[in-house]
Amino acid sequence: VQDHKLFVLSGILADWISVGEHLSVGQAPTTLGKDLVSFRLTYPHTGRMVMDLTLLPAPIDAVVRFPIGEGHKIVSAKINGKPTESILGSTMTIHNVRGHVLIAIKFK
Repeated sequence: VQDHKLFVLSGILADWISVGEHLSVGQAPTTLGKDLVSFRLTYPHTGRMVMDLTLLPAPIDAVVRFPIGEGHKIVSAKINGKPTESILGSTMTIHNVRGHVLIAIKFK
């Protein structure tokens, strides 16, 4: 957590997950007090990743850095089925996360 933002996946390397695999964390504490974060990152197909993120209880901005490797960038993303433009390279910012959020990305 930095500047009241929660950074998710910032330490995960691209070679830690391959097509057909997933990474997950359940009810991990944050430095924000009583907040807990859970996520499941899946890599179903080449060029696609899906993150199921849950943050309880307080709304906060989340910065998610997807482990897509150097030289790759997110080309499109949806949050809860709606397109978003909050993308910079392999990172996206999601404002006021509270409860469950489903993030789907395509990358090249």
